[in-house]
Amino acid sequence: MVIAATVAGCGSGSHASRVPQPKVLRVALTNKGCSPKRLAARSGPTRFLVKNSGTKRVSELEVLKMNGVLLGERENIFSHESGSFSLRLRPGHYILACPLLPYGGGDGTLVVTGARIRDAAAAISLAARILPGQLYRPLARYRGYVAALLATTRTQLATLALRLREGNLDGARSAWLAAHLSWLRLGQDDGAYGAFGNLGNRIDGTADGDPGTTSSPSFTGFHRVELDLWRRHDLAAARADTATLTRLVASLDQRKVDSDLPRTKDALNSWVLRCHEILEDAQRDSLSQNDNYGSNTDLASIRADADATREMLSVLAGLIEPRAPGLVATAKRQLLAIDSALAAAPASTEPANLPLRTRQRINATVGAALETLAPVSELMEVA
Repeated sequence: MVIAATVAGCGSGSHASRVPQPKVLRVALTNKGCSPKRLAARSGPTRFLVKNSGTKRVSELEVLKMNGVLLGERENIFSHESGSFSLRLRPGHYILACPLLPYGGGDGTLVVTGARIRDAAAAISLAARILPGQLYRPLARYRGYVAALLATTRTQLATLALRLREGNLDGARSAWLAAHLSWLRLGQDDGAYGAFGNLGNRIDGTADGDPGTTSSPSFTGFHRVELDLWRRHDLAAARADTATLTRLVASLDQRKVDSDLPRTKDALNSWVLRCHEILEDAQRDSLSQNDNYGSNTDLASIRADADATREMLSVLAGLIEPRAPGLVATAKRQLLAIDSALAAAPASTEPANLPLRTRQRINATVGAALETLAPVSELMEVA
């Protein structure tokens, strides 16, 4: 089957000469998927010429949005045969999927630019994979951001311990929230994507998967203290669990931070994922209330995750902007829209208990930002 957008017009004379002529992009289907893996073109009518370059399997080419929506495809191309289809492409980033039926295959990337870039060669240059050294300065800035927030978190945990010694439940709850939000601004929600390894999970992991769940000794960190303060009203247990949490956070000195954010290719590729993954964790855990142990502070957590995402965008903006003009500005506007949607929600109300329109607005703003941020890891892929 061929899915294609209508791109051609008819006419004569000067009017016909103004009809945009489709550009041609050639893609070979190989045993490893698409070749080339990365393409670039200017926006407008585009014709894809697809050739199965000798594989012994039936193959196809699909063009999809970054969120997986299929825009066009040419199916059932046999060995040494060719096919084509046409689309009208807008500026943006697209997935080229070249599955080798029935075994699957690899994906590539198509970068479509507007009029700012004069030719596809310039776009290909901008779309080229990043060298590790280009990320060293942004990473150093992010390490400094992490170190400053960790210092703030330690101070706030000391305040929490003091309020617990005083027997001040309300004061302890306030101090817990301040410390937890500082931790979340690191982008470490629930030990997200393995950040800081098992230590990150012990600091902010949930009881899911622990034998005995919340009663398990391996369930430690912010959420255990949250359980003590809000559901159990047990200040003695909260003092002991806060002491454990304080020791765990104290072990994250600069040396540990640097070792968990090294300048290796794999680590850099993992790090740039945070631009999307932090907010995705907010969607999965906080909007779903999977990490609520009584404080009903998930909306505040989402705002902190938006702050962490904003910082990642800021440190990577100089590399993202030339490769995707306007993406950073769009994402920042969408993060502000998340802040606005959260500000309109009643305080200390869980997402499930919000008025329907308020909940829908929050879901929509988070979803829009996630779609915009989805291409960042591909844009920042390290050679």
